[in-house]
Amino acid sequence: MLAFSLLLPLAGLVAPGEGAAQGPRSTSLLFRGGTFHVGFDVLHADRDHGRTAQAVLVRDGRIAAIGDEATLAASEEGRGAERVDIRGGHAFPGFQDAHVDLEALGEALEQLDLGSAAGFDEAVARVRERAAELPPGSWVRGRGWDDRLLPAERAEVIARLTAAAPDHPVLLEDVDGGAALVNERAFATAEIDASEPPDDPEGGRIERDAEGAATGVLERAAADLVRGVAPAPSDADRRRRILRAQETLIAAGVTCAHEMGVDLRGLEIRQELRSEGRLALRLVAYLDDATVEGVSDLAKLRLDDPRDRLTVVGIHLTVDGWLSSRGAALAEPYADAPEAHGDLDYDAGALDRRLRAIAEAGLQPSLHVAGDRASALVVGSLGRVRASLDYLPRLRPRLEGCRLMAPFDLARLDELGVVASVQPTRALRERPIAALRLGEARFARVDAWGQIRASTGLPLALGSGAPAGAVGPLEGVVAALTGAPPGSGDPAEKIDAEVALAGWTIAPSFAAFQEDRRGLTARGYFCDLTVVDVDLSQLTPTTAAEALDAKVLMTVVNGEVVYNAP
Repeated sequence: MLAFSLLLPLAGLVAPGEGAAQGPRSTSLLFRGGTFHVGFDVLHADRDHGRTAQAVLVRDGRIAAIGDEATLAASEEGRGAERVDIRGGHAFPGFQDAHVDLEALGEALEQLDLGSAAGFDEAVARVRERAAELPPGSWVRGRGWDDRLLPAERAEVIARLTAAAPDHPVLLEDVDGGAALVNERAFATAEIDASEPPDDPEGGRIERDAEGAATGVLERAAADLVRGVAPAPSDADRRRRILRAQETLIAAGVTCAHEMGVDLRGLEIRQELRSEGRLALRLVAYLDDATVEGVSDLAKLRLDDPRDRLTVVGIHLTVDGWLSSRGAALAEPYADAPEAHGDLDYDAGALDRRLRAIAEAGLQPSLHVAGDRASALVVGSLGRVRASLDYLPRLRPRLEGCRLMAPFDLARLDELGVVASVQPTRALRERPIAALRLGEARFARVDAWGQIRASTGLPLALGSGAPAGAVGPLEGVVAALTGAPPGSGDPAEKIDAEVALAGWTIAPSFAAFQEDRRGLTARGYFCDLTVVDVDLSQLTPTTAAEALDAKVLMTVVNGEVVYNAP
């Protein structure tokens, strides 16, 4: 689990100017000294899954040859190649995180980590310690709690947070960022009287005690009342957080990150970092629909890169929220809150118009859906758009999250060409709360990854959902192998090592139209490698936990060693 604190640069990370430049070195490289896994090309059933080699020869960042070390070393190019020893490890095609929020991850690394707090007492103690380090009036920020952290007497939240930091606004977001805990100073900064709070905003709830006073727990849009008055990050803050998140991901073995919901200024910042040679991680950005809605020519937003360092292939739409904050839009009420059904950010007409505009621009639509009501809305909208734009499936519309889907909607995914992207570590972290939110019957249907994959016929892309989920493909492989779905005895629901590893390698490439050059260790492909000290391909659900003790030895991007473990 992430330790959300401000950390020094990670040991072993290659600094810009020391091998992390945007282009590869001109010399040839011979990677050797371990086992190289060609990968799992789930797109072609006739491929030799699981094949291995002794060495990989690289020229100009691309794989020139793979095979036995002696043959490659004796070749004309191999004789002059620089040797790179992978230290007896297992080198897989570079792991890609299909869903991560870089800036939120970087911000979380600077904030209090509440996900690791043993209870509310410890959370309050961390707030008190942080407040003592900051000047009066500074904000105390944290993230990672869920309902299990909260005291039984909910009025204690605001009282104890106020006592711990009377001179500091406190804003502690939950694991998904959809709900928040605040103190009286935060309410006052937002010009809200905690003793007589205003009516609930649309799409949110201010939790109240028996006397009508705020308890300090804010759900969804209500959290925005306080979040909106917190200091906005400067460009310097954003750059620092992107680079800090990059360090964390690369050290975890990630070579490429898919970012959902990047705003236009955020894209400019990433382009600046790219031009400065500071992006060692490949980024695939999906722009936030809310920030580009006024753009008349969406097609101009596409960004291609001959080396896949920074690309924009689509637009991301957040259709509903998450189960933990009761934001996921459900067809039936929440089991633990019969008055709540969750929220939809689009109605059918608005969603149809946006999907049509995105498709007509030749961009890929990516849609966050967690609840079955949201999934039904999206599947219906995709079907209506496809009726007039028959090329829609070729744009590979992405569904992100897919926590709860009705069988009828699952059955339509194939005809719509949907690529499903799920976040196993995030899902497993949310499981205890999801069980409370959904009740036994619906909980048995949550995270039906096997059914989703079978319904689409396309690769299942896996991601962390960081910072809500644990960073790193090792945890992600374990979660995929052991987590689907709770209480299911259906073998079709189980994810094996081949599907899990494909989900972290070739599937994200396919999801971003880059499967012809990344996701496999194959001739002509970019040389991206994740080297670990265990053979992940041999894991089973009963042995999957071994990956949690595994070590990332090396991360290679575009033929460059960008992380080398000490």
